[in-house]
Amino acid sequence: MSATATPAHPRSSRRLALHLRATQPLALAALTLLALVLRLSQIDQSLLGDEYFSYQDIAGRSFGAVLSTVHAGGENSPPLFFLLAWITAKLGDPTVWLRLPSMLLGAATVPVVYVLGRESVGRIAGMIAAGVIAVAPFTVFYGIEARPYATMTFFVAISTLALLRAMRTGARGWWALYVLAATAAAYSHYTCVFVLGVQALWSLWRCRERIGPALVSNVLIGVFYLPWLPQLRGKALAVIGSLYPLGVSRVLGDLLRPIPGHPAAPLRAIPTIAGLIAFALIVVAGLAALGRRWHATPGRRLVPRADSDGALIVALAFATPVGLLLYSLLATDLWLPRGLSASIPAAALALGALVAALPRRVAVAAVLAIAVTLLAGTARSLGPAYDRGPYRTLANYLDRVARPPDPIVLATYAGAGPLLVQFKHAHTIVRKPALWSHIGAGGTGYMVLDEQIARFLHVSTVPPAGFVLIARRHYGGGLATDLLTYRRRPAEA
Repeated sequence: MSATATPAHPRSSRRLALHLRATQPLALAALTLLALVLRLSQIDQSLLGDEYFSYQDIAGRSFGAVLSTVHAGGENSPPLFFLLAWITAKLGDPTVWLRLPSMLLGAATVPVVYVLGRESVGRIAGMIAAGVIAVAPFTVFYGIEARPYATMTFFVAISTLALLRAMRTGARGWWALYVLAATAAAYSHYTCVFVLGVQALWSLWRCRERIGPALVSNVLIGVFYLPWLPQLRGKALAVIGSLYPLGVSRVLGDLLRPIPGHPAAPLRAIPTIAGLIAFALIVVAGLAALGRRWHATPGRRLVPRADSDGALIVALAFATPVGLLLYSLLATDLWLPRGLSASIPAAALALGALVAALPRRVAVAAVLAIAVTLLAGTARSLGPAYDRGPYRTLANYLDRVARPPDPIVLATYAGAGPLLVQFKHAHTIVRKPALWSHIGAGGTGYMVLDEQIARFLHVSTVPPAGFVLIARRHYGGGLATDLLTYRRRPAEA
């Protein structure tokens, strides 16, 4: 390539930006609608894991009782998401509608990230990042989850956007929005502290010559959070480290999950090795393109300005991984893939900026590769192999076939609570040793059996004399479960 061809890249990007500006409303609306449809399509999945705790925190409680439960119970989370879920759960079945805040705010993050990109790293990068947020397997998963992560991510994106607008305009309205959004993020989940800390330091440094508005705004965020400080119980979260111990391989793998990966799938499955290679090549090519541009820039700086918008995006992308790792090493181990959620908007924008730096044809190919990888991964993640368990389907079946006196054994680690809250009729729940004594002459009993628990505890499914196994229904997926039906022989009555 000749030296005279180099300037074509910026001109090509500018032409693409002009075209994108003309079509952006339709494209952004389509991405937001796609994000909402993907999330709403999974609203009636079974509750799983910590979602069951969310249900316990809000079901049948008053507004004040929810706040009190999150304060004093085993939740160990700030209250905002739970109060929002308490409101939406009143729309119908709470096991369904408590997911609505995550779904709505997860989809709403898409246009916010685009506008944030337009303000910081450019329209093209912003649109790419919006697409990533809309369809990435990781963001779709937590955009369905009845937990605070999508709520926190939304408010982090809003606070970053408001901060940049406040810096540009100096308007009090934007400073007020920054304060409110950052406070809302802090009241959503603790792991946003690293991003909020970077925002505060960056704003103070950028406003160092007129520090008043930034200083007052960040002090107000702290003041508004003071009422919650007595409720912090960091040591109570040490259970995370015991269930998911910190390790080099886990950290390296988890760092690859927040955009192309999935929290419950191995990387070889989502995004696949080919997908990982494609992402790696795109990142390397983008960095090389940025390096060439920097080298061709007259009067270039050896290090970009620390108070630039791009520097803020990069710092926010690294804030949570670095901060959470250091905290886990030096204090309490809180490392989990979902704990990285606060940095996902900035990471998506950084990826978008790398793609936008490529020559136009290469950039188009990169966007297609990203789209194919993410959409394929999300399609797999929404299939039965990675669903949230069969407990709603199981409960519906038992409601149809099991009489109230028929004993049911729940030999399942993750499914007992979610299954119980899905029942619409009363059932007799017993321990396994009591199953046989509760089955009357000619009667029927049931055992819900988690295959992982069965293998670990060597649970026997062979009935004693006088009983017969008459049916075994298998429910596949991420948490494979069997329903065994036993009957007592009339002759043994």
